[in-house]
Amino acid sequence: MKNILLKRGLVCGIAILFLGLCITSSTGVNVEQKPFPLTKGETAWWEFNEGSGSTAGDSSPHGYDGTVVGATWTSVGLSFDGTNDYVEFDDHSVAIGMNKTDDITVIVRFRSDGGSGMLFSMSHTNPERAYFDMQIASDGKVGVITGDVTCTFDLFTTGTYNDGDWHILESEFIGDTTNPTLNLYIDSVLDATTTEWLCPMIDEDFQTVKVGRNSNTEGEYLDGEIDDIKYYKNSDPPGTEPGAPDINGPQQGDTGESLTYSFEAHDPDGDDVQFIIDWGDDSPAVSTIFVGSDEEATKSHTWSSPKTYTITAYARDETGLIGPSSTFEVMIPRSKIFNTHPFLKFIQNYPNMFTILKYVLGL
Repeated sequence: MKNILLKRGLVCGIAILFLGLCITSSTGVNVEQKPFPLTKGETAWWEFNEGSGSTAGDSSPHGYDGTVVGATWTSVGLSFDGTNDYVEFDDHSVAIGMNKTDDITVIVRFRSDGGSGMLFSMSHTNPERAYFDMQIASDGKVGVITGDVTCTFDLFTTGTYNDGDWHILESEFIGDTTNPTLNLYIDSVLDATTTEWLCPMIDEDFQTVKVGRNSNTEGEYLDGEIDDIKYYKNSDPPGTEPGAPDINGPQQGDTGESLTYSFEAHDPDGDDVQFIIDWGDDSPAVSTIFVGSDEEATKSHTWSSPKTYTITAYARDETGLIGPSSTFEVMIPRSKIFNTHPFLKFIQNYPNMFTILKYVLGL
């Protein structure tokens, strides 16, 4: 492979020709060819499911745990207030950092209601050096900016996704010595792509990693929520995520009535799936048991106030891959409450009594 790191190669060009001893990094390895010591699975997987404490654990074998600063635990993940919340992974920055020739896939499940900010960010401490930022822009589009101050990939989705719903942004960087490719998938659909020249990047240039803010500067704080981040370096994501679930059940009910709903999703790999359900009220999200692909799982819920509620659910397969969400509206009408009042039931059961009352009262 042609060595594109000219500024380092000039110093030891003679050694390459005569001794074969030139190195291009402090580790003594050509960093543009260095394989990451991971053959399968995630480089890092932050599920954000601890529910409390200051540690965001890494579920991969590598233990790239982070420190939670200010962000609030929810029943789903972490909530960021757009002011000073973030998660720090600086201790693992070089291991997570990227070379220009690496294949990098980062998958983030997020939700924001009109907000913006950084989803995932890693960089050098010098803002003119290498950086890789996944973010929600002020116009609601989501995307990636990577490179350095002299040459940059700047790729964003065509649609806006700070609409209050859960979405999955997948950034796929396909490394190359000259012209890498960057693909953006939103909710499993390819939305934007580019292939062009990018300046050299090496993993040693990445010295800070943050979730929820710009890694280099104290800014671009996220106003939103993150449920899950998966990071793959020189390793393909295992399999394909399940599809959006079909939700079936009653579209209307009474307050205090237990209503049962079924959930079903297809997984292209035939993996078992479970369903994560948000009932649209103040109750915490719940999950079903694992069932087979295209098999039904059921869950019941009771709403306490008259309103039209939106059930939101997504499927997670047994490997941890998350599919797009689906919604289902349920109306709990106010009239149902009044119809259960004992006086109204009395009038309904004895309709002639209303005529008698009118006569007695002189109406």
